[in-house]
Amino acid sequence: MRNRRNTRKRNVVLDTITNRNFIIIVSILLAVIIVAEGVIQIRKYQDRKLLAKQAEELEKQTGEIFTAIENNLTNPSNNGETTVITRTARISAVGDILCQMDMIDDAKIDDGYDFSHMFTGISKFVKNSDLAIGTLETNFIDGKYSGVGKYNSPVEFLKAVKDSGIGLVSLAHNHVLDYGTQGLETTISKIKEQNVEITGIKNKVDESNESTLDEEKTKEQENSNFTGNIKEINGIKVAFLGYTYGLSNENEELKYKLKTIDDYYQCEIEKLVKRLEDEKLDEIKKLKSEINFLKSRALINPKKITNKQVNEVTELRALGLSYRKIADKTSLGTTTICRIINGEYE
Repeated sequence: MRNRRNTRKRNVVLDTITNRNFIIIVSILLAVIIVAEGVIQIRKYQDRKLLAKQAEELEKQTGEIFTAIENNLTNPSNNGETTVITRTARISAVGDILCQMDMIDDAKIDDGYDFSHMFTGISKFVKNSDLAIGTLETNFIDGKYSGVGKYNSPVEFLKAVKDSGIGLVSLAHNHVLDYGTQGLETTISKIKEQNVEITGIKNKVDESNESTLDEEKTKEQENSNFTGNIKEINGIKVAFLGYTYGLSNENEELKYKLKTIDDYYQCEIEKLVKRLEDEKLDEIKKLKSEINFLKSRALINPKKITNKQVNEVTELRALGLSYRKIADKTSLGTTTICRIINGEYE
């Protein structure tokens, strides 16, 4: 009885210790999770604060730069020269304007798409400019939208770009021919519908564009090989050029060309093999024909076999010798021996 009581007490103590350890471990894990989450939130707050400060400083520096430029142009220290330049143009530039699938998914609303909230952070930097430019690295065609590999975006994305303050875009980028020349023409048409100007592709002066100045209709623009855009901003003529290192679909075209070449040579190889096989078959058929001809002649005009030859072959055959061994022991040919063995003689 005493041993049982001791055993029960020991089990109770062990259960208590086990439960206590479990509670301690869980408490430690919860504490670690709470601390980690707190650190993450603090870092996020610090990052947001830092970005806001940097944006404020950038805006201040930009204003100071333009103010200094205007002062220098208005009050130049030109050692007594009387020419004063008073015209200024403020141009803002952004980098690649991409539209990836997560952005398309995020912009989805009941009756279409709304990308406007994605541009609120940059609008204040470009709205006050005389012109804001960027590289519009996507296409606008009817069909499935894509934000990877080939880029095709809703036209609402283009509208958001326009509303953010971007007035001129370069189409000189590697995705410009993702959907071929027809896709490019459709994209250009959609961009012009939003009254956004274009550079970086071959074009002619758009006679219907009222904003195009007569002074800009230079020989370069009238030349269809000219890919730039010349604009006059506050009386200052500025040329905008765009270039790309290459096109994404060049790899596809190269693969197609290589496949075409591979298919061609594979076809030629198959033709050559077939021709050799046909020639080989012709040779085999010719050889068989010659053999059959020789056999027929041998049967039609067989050489006279004597009784002595028949007796000689019969005796050796009775000893169990093959026709080849019989030929070795006699002066007879194998054909004659076969004829004797098969009874093909008179």
